[in-house]
Amino acid sequence: YWKSGQTENEAFGNPISPDLDEFLNFFGERVRLKGFNKFRGGLNVTNDETGEYSVYAEFKEFHFMCHVSSLLPFRENDEQKLDRKRHI
Repeated sequence: YWKSGQTENEAFGNPISPDLDEFLNFFGERVRLKGFNKFRGGLNVTNDETGEYSVYAEFKEFHFMCHVSSLLPFRENDEQKLDRKRHI
């Protein structure tokens, strides 16, 4: 999710927009990561280290866990948004 004219670091600081939220709800199910027991795509499911929620979908034998920057933890003092970028 990137607004016109933003730098990379600014884009990784964006909150979720209504349009992106609508798309994610269409794509899959919003799941609570803590305790999630299906495919997690490398996201932490024990202590909220990689956020509280993500979007998960299944299609036939395929399982998808979306890494959405605006659902990953945001730390104001992380100017380069490294916590978000490492999962994208």
